[in-house]
Amino acid sequence: MLKDVYPNPIIDNAFVDYQILNEEVKAKIVLHNILGNIIEEYPLISSENKLKIRADGLNAGIYFYTLYIDNDGVITRKLVVKK
Repeated sequence: MLKDVYPNPIIDNAFVDYQILNEEVKAKIVLHNILGNIIEEYPLISSENKLKIRADGLNAGIYFYTLYIDNDGVITRKLVVKK
């Protein structure tokens, strides 16, 4: 289960709340730019429920983040970075 990133748009940090019900599932969030280039990958740990995305290394613009479960893209949502 994945909730929307907040705040959106972001300036410094964004957070994504998630819940992994099966510890054997390999889950990650992949952040990519509007051209589809991968910017960052964030593994999701089953014992945690919040991911922090730092914007300090990102340029202002539109990005997308995709939840992958066992290497299958499940859902993609938009993230806007303001500087």
